[in-house]
Amino acid sequence: MSAANEGQSFWDHLDELRTVLIRIAVAVLGGSIVAFCLKQPLFELVLAPNSPDFITYKLLNRIAQWAGSHIEDMASIKLINTGLAQQFVLHMKMAFSMGTQCVSPYIIYQLFRFVSPAFYSANAAMPCGWLLADTPCSCWAWPWPTCWCFRSRSAFWVPTR
Repeated sequence: MSAANEGQSFWDHLDELRTVLIRIAVAVLGGSIVAFCLKQPLFELVLAPNSPDFITYKLLNRIAQWAGSHIEDMASIKLINTGLAQQFVLHMKMAFSMGTQCVSPYIIYQLFRFVSPAFYSANAAMPCGWLLADTPCSCWAWPWPTCWCFRSRSAFWVPTR
């Protein structure tokens, strides 16, 4: 929305909001398709703690050895399906959450672009810091939205001994 559109009616604002939401949906769809194409590396990354060679397990074993103890067996995880199409649904959930997380800076930019004409000129630049801060936060916090993929009824964590 530009300064020339200041006198828009309610319906014009709804039309602009629809345009923004369609752009966001297309971006999420594109990110989800890319994430679905990269599903194997993503699952290897998310399921990395399943390996006994995981770096945190090595660190904990070194700390235990330094303290005079030894950790014999690290927890192993086995995924099982409980439904007919749950494996595919799990891949779709992972792709959607990763696609959404990867395009979250664009989503925030589109939403900021929609609401920015309502800001006073002195406050208009303030949310730009939030937009810049979202990109590293998206990279750091990407596993958290994917947790619901594994906590749903589609797959259970089954500890094995």
